[in-house]
Amino acid sequence: MKIGESYARMILAIGAYEDIGIEPTYKDIARATNRSLSRVRTAANKIMKEGLAIKVSENPVKLKLTEKGREIYKQIRSEIVGQIGNAKVYPSQLIKKFDEKLYEDYRRIRFFGDVAVSADVVVSKLKLPEVVKALGERFGPALLFGYVAELATAVQIASASAIGSIPFNSLSKQIINAPIRVARVTDVALPPHMEGTVIPLERAVRSLSFVSLWPNRTSYRDVKSYAEEADALGLIRMVKGLQDDEVFLEPRLKTGIDVVEKISTIGFDTLTAVPSRAWIPMLTIYGDITTRFPTLQELQSAETPMLSVIRDIVGLDRIEKWVNHVLGIKKSMKVPALTMEAPYDTFGVVKLIKISDEQRLLTLTVARRIVGEALQEDSFNLNSVYSRAEERIRRVLVDSGIYGEILKEFIREGFIGSEEAERIIKKYVDENPIVILKDFESLGFIQPVGFGYYSAWTITPLHHNQNETIRTLLAWLAKELRSLGRDEEFNQILYENVLRNLIERGEVNISTIQPYKALVRVARSLTTLEKMGIVKFEGDEVVKVTDNNARRLLMQAYIEHRLGLGLALEPYEKQKKPKLDEIVAEIVVEK
Repeated sequence: MKIGESYARMILAIGAYEDIGIEPTYKDIARATNRSLSRVRTAANKIMKEGLAIKVSENPVKLKLTEKGREIYKQIRSEIVGQIGNAKVYPSQLIKKFDEKLYEDYRRIRFFGDVAVSADVVVSKLKLPEVVKALGERFGPALLFGYVAELATAVQIASASAIGSIPFNSLSKQIINAPIRVARVTDVALPPHMEGTVIPLERAVRSLSFVSLWPNRTSYRDVKSYAEEADALGLIRMVKGLQDDEVFLEPRLKTGIDVVEKISTIGFDTLTAVPSRAWIPMLTIYGDITTRFPTLQELQSAETPMLSVIRDIVGLDRIEKWVNHVLGIKKSMKVPALTMEAPYDTFGVVKLIKISDEQRLLTLTVARRIVGEALQEDSFNLNSVYSRAEERIRRVLVDSGIYGEILKEFIREGFIGSEEAERIIKKYVDENPIVILKDFESLGFIQPVGFGYYSAWTITPLHHNQNETIRTLLAWLAKELRSLGRDEEFNQILYENVLRNLIERGEVNISTIQPYKALVRVARSLTTLEKMGIVKFEGDEVVKVTDNNARRLLMQAYIEHRLGLGLALEPYEKQKKPKLDEIVAEIVVEK
């Protein structure tokens, strides 16, 4: 018998649950397979139509394999677990082993006993399991999740503003749908964990837009459907109230900052579930563009960080083909391009600009950071944001000579400490570094924070309603907590002894921190938070958050940092609201 891989996963999930004495619901299956509820329902209907499974109850729907389905399950399972025999294997573990076996040598058809399972041709052709593994090991789930969130946000803004060719209400049918869905599921799951208690769904609705944008007049029912997805993924538990329409969200994970690690991992696993990872080529190219401001040649030759990691897996020819399609140069894939200039369907979130004899790529998100004041104008439009940002970049890279080299170094570093920034400047020119830094700041290229500067090319999705307190707090956390192998001991102290207690208990005693050098660094960091009104010192040893709102802000900032969203360089709160507010507005609760 021949079946598709999605059928095989459904059969394995149901059979594995039966082996441990559970008749699974749609949510159980979604959790085991990392698939959305809608995809699970569709696949379930198909295998029931084929006589491979039946319903054993209606509310909630529970499934059971037929004899025919059970025989297929046994054959596939036997090939996967081999010598384990009748030992119980949990559904999610079995699915993971199945994926590894199915794609271990990228065959189009793989036999499991007498059952032929057809693999997704795109996944096999592009060696995507290998690509995902390499990216995960090099960059980590949190940062990759951040790239995804930024791309999803930028696509929605560009679509709603009509600079892309894909209508906003058609995005759910595009490749970007998976990132948008996971970002919104994450948004719904965060509020009950931030508050550390069961909350009504209405309160979660009012707390949305941490890592995702939501369309105008999103209904209560829509948000409820994302909550069901979060429940299926094991992030929260939905609890019915006494009233028919009453729904509560219960935190399912350990509350406090540990939840961020779990959500980040679950989000990454869901986004890279086979075969949903077909959008990975677009993500890798976008990730390098939004953090590096690369030339077209650098992308085509895979000299940028993400593409260089996967070059040896997929080959340079394939990467060049990806780049040419995604940047609108030559169509070779079914997905839209990213660049505004593409002669075929495009998301419009990247602009190809000519700087001297080079072609460089500028993302919409970076352009918005550079010319943030344009968002205050009544005539605001994204085309003008692109053109103004291009003009400023050209002024430095073309007309300012050596200052362009300084800017390139800032872009490559992302964050530069104050002393290092001055050292770089003095390497090129014998001028007052402060003057040059002020010029770069006024042009929107860098943002001063704490003891250094962030470039506008720092990863983050831009939301329209973030305030200066959040931005500064995020910047402090991004600076203090960026470890990636650097000074692990201090980061462990900051995480375990300081942030955990401040967020979960509201206070911390710093007198026991050792060594003394670490105590000095922690005290200095907390002094920065004190100036922002987030914490207060009570004597020499005890530090407390100023109030519950400060505690919430600290938690939110930590969440955004750990999810890879980094620094929110959004312009100051505007008195004149941009047209964007008409497009992405507050959620309207509709029952």
